[in-house]
Amino acid sequence: MCLEIKYPMEFQIEIFKTNISSKVHSENIISILNQHFPEAEFNVDLWEPDKVLRAKSKNIKIGDIEKIVKIQGFECIIID
Repeated sequence: MCLEIKYPMEFQIEIFKTNISSKVHSENIISILNQHFPEAEFNVDLWEPDKVLRAKSKNIKIGDIEKIVKIQGFECIIID
């Protein structure tokens, strides 16, 4: 008998500085990002001075996330 051990997948988390300032805008951006990246999790911390957008996924496409947010009229810069 052979037992297969499954290890949890490794996730990466990236943090972006934005100028998203309202709950409505935050929800809209997250909805759009979820359409493009259904396997990822997103949230915007409106209480942070940098209005931080967090992305959690197995494969984060930083440039694509920045581009999508910018197309919606907001700043989006990866924080190193």
